[in-house]
Order: sequence, then structure tokens, then C-alpha cells
Amino acid sequence: MAKKIEVAIGILTNPEGKLLVGRRMSDPYAGKWEMPGGKVEDGETVLQALRREFKEEGGVELSEIYRWTRIESEERILHLFRVFSEQEFVPKIYEAHDYVAHDSLLTLDWIETNRDFVKDLSEILARDRKIGHIRFNPKSLEELRDTLDYLANSLKSRGMFRRISCILHSDALLFPMNKSLRERVETLHHQGVEFYAPLNIDIGLPPYIIKMRKEVTHV
Repeated sequence: MAKKIEVAIGILTNPEGKLLVGRRMSDPYAGKWEMPGGKVEDGETVLQALRREFKEEGGVELSEIYRWTRIESEERILHLFRVFSEQEFVPKIYEAHDYVAHDSLLTLDWIETNRDFVKDLSEILARDRKIGHIRFNPKSLEELRDTLDYLANSLKSRGMFRRISCILHSDALLFPMNKSLRERVETLHHQGVEFYAPLNIDIGLPPYIIKMRKEVTHV
């Protein structure tokens, strides 16, 4: 059996939760749309390929990468990641780029290798609505306390957001959280806030609190 082609795709969004897409300028895919990413080359890991593609296609370094899902077909394995960058994506291989809502994805003319995956992605997003969100990255215990207060207030206007996520930066977790902070985190979790933390940090919370803990990749 032939080895399946592995492809790494990064989902980069703007503050409104719209997804970055680009339109190719060169044949054989001129005029077609795709999401940043590409084939994993021999000798590369999936994450190395993802980093390389974003550098080549948009000139950006990825600051954070979170494994999201995997879509497998008879010919290929598609690895989808939620990615963040502190730099502006400046297209190098695209004649145009845009941020589009998930319910508009199927209106674009996609390259053939993206078409089926985009259909699956659109259905996943329509069902789970996991992309549009506000995001926090507290880097100290003081920032963490302020963030938890803000999250509690944000829940009062939850209709604005599809997801509220909080990335617990390792600098904020150098000292054990006291009982009050742990209780606030647990309460917010039960109200729908998703928390992420590095693999090598034990913050004294039940594993179910830290979503996708084993999948988090800090870079």
C-alpha cells in the first residue's frame, strides 16, 4: 500500500473569528483559493512543515500551535492546527488574501486538494462553532487574576463570542494557584471557558479542566 500524503494546514483567524485564505497566483492553481499550509516533505515532522509553509507563504513565524483535528482519506492525511502569530501575514505566493466567515468557505473556488477538506471543515465549524473566540494569555499571577475577572464579566455578554479560551502561560504558573484561584477557574470552566496549559506544568487542577492538554504544543 502506498504511503499516504501528509498535509499540514494552519487555521489563522482575525479578532472576528474569520479564517485566513489565499488565492494562488501561479499555475497550475492560479486563481484558486487555499488555506496556508502544504505537504510534509521527506525528513520533516508535521510541525516543521507547518512552520516552513507559513514562513514561505506569508513571511511569518508561528508563536503558538494547537493541534485541532485530523481528516483522513484514502490518499492523504490532513493535519489541522489552530495557529497564532504576532506578525502580519504578508502573502508571497498569493495574488490576494482575505479573512472569511466559516459559512462562506464553500462559496470560494478551492484548489482540488482543499475542496473536500473545506467541506468537512465547514460542517465541523457549523456544528461545533469552535473558531471565533476571544483569547487571553496571562503571563503572571496578577495578570491571571485580572483575566479571570474579565472572563467572568465577559460571560454576561456571551452572545458576542462563540468560544472563550484562556491560554495559561507557564510564567503565570510558576507558583501554585491558591484555593480561591482554583475555584474561580473551575467555576469558569463549568460556565464554558476553555483553558489550555503546557504539558510540563502541573497546576493542581483536575485533568478535565485543561482541554486538549496532551495536544498543546508551545513554540
